[in-house]
Amino acid sequence: EEFTLFTKPYYEIPTLIFVRDDFKDYKGIESFKGKKVGIQKNIFYAKEVGEIEGIELVENESIEEMAKALSYGKIDIAIMNLLTMNHYIKKNALSNILAIDELNLKTVNREDLRFGVNIDQPLLYSIMQKGLEAISVQEWRNLTNKWIGLNAKELKQLKKETKIYNNDLLTKEEKEYLNKKNELKICVSPKWMPFEAIDENNKHIGMGLDIKEIISKKISKKITLVKTNSWEE
Repeated sequence: EEFTLFTKPYYEIPTLIFVRDDFKDYKGIESFKGKKVGIQKNIFYAKEVGEIEGIELVENESIEEMAKALSYGKIDIAIMNLLTMNHYIKKNALSNILAIDELNLKTVNREDLRFGVNIDQPLLYSIMQKGLEAISVQEWRNLTNKWIGLNAKELKQLKKETKIYNNDLLTKEEKEYLNKKNELKICVSPKWMPFEAIDENNKHIGMGLDIKEIISKKISKKITLVKTNSWEE
């Protein structure tokens, strides 16, 4: 927040507790005692989960590794957001994993997805926010069916309200800003499917690409990838 203007969230992801289908007598956080609990390395709730009494915390370099470790019995519980974990469960056909509960800790909220804009670019921030708000319910439905497969109830949570704009989406000042730019440049998470990633050909893929292309069309300006290899970059 010190150097970034964030758009409003376009999706909130629940953080869930995953177990194998033979897990017995689940009773909330109490059931963690004596168990091996897997989380992604450096995830934002690592400290809080690590302080749960009586657990063995197992940090995983990748979500795919964690999903396989749970399926093959190397850990007893895995904590991860619903959509990312589901992606790797489906990819690896790990049919013995199920989501049993949402993680409820005082300091842990749902992950929310937003675009972040350089704090010195308030006009660009306004443009990106308007581009997001101009995505129609049908466009969101197409995106979520393609990448997530949400049902109608979950889709309501994803996009409770879509603003309808006429052809004058942008102000005169915003249009002048874009006219001075040949393109807009964007960085993305290099490995975070189904939301987004950079493939072996250095191409942006995933749901984030589709959202970017819709916004690009609505503001009539090309948005190009600046490749990075990590969140830190």
